[in-house]
Amino acid sequence: MNGFQLTGSGCVKLEWIDMNDHMNTTWHAMLFDDATFQLADKIGINQERMKQGTPMIVAGRLTMSFRKELLKWDRYEVWSGFVAVAAEGVTVTHRLKANNVICSSCDMRCQFLDPKTRKRTILSEDLVRRAQSYLILGITDPFM
Repeated sequence: MNGFQLTGSGCVKLEWIDMNDHMNTTWHAMLFDDATFQLADKIGINQERMKQGTPMIVAGRLTMSFRKELLKWDRYEVWSGFVAVAAEGVTVTHRLKANNVICSSCDMRCQFLDPKTRKRTILSEDLVRRAQSYLILGITDPFM
């Protein structure tokens, strides 16, 4: 996955299986949300730094697409990166793969909140530069 970062891996748990005998969409969303936090941590946005005033990253809009079922005990990997970076917000893209096949994807437009006031804020130039180092080239921002 050229340009993508590995942000999660594991095995589909039995409790994630729905009445259709495949992984429920709820758990796709949970894995993508967690992957967003893993990617944010790579640029310095995490709980410890938020206690010191670093902005929180929050989803504003997201779209998910499903291509192939994930079944119980399937091993998976989540690959992630930024497709747009600005002080006001970022767009994150994720790919959930099993057996080297993309099973689902998610695009998420995120903004930043001040952890004390919980109002919208912007990223510092340093955090913008860090995020830009995880840009995936060649993918268009679906929200622009």
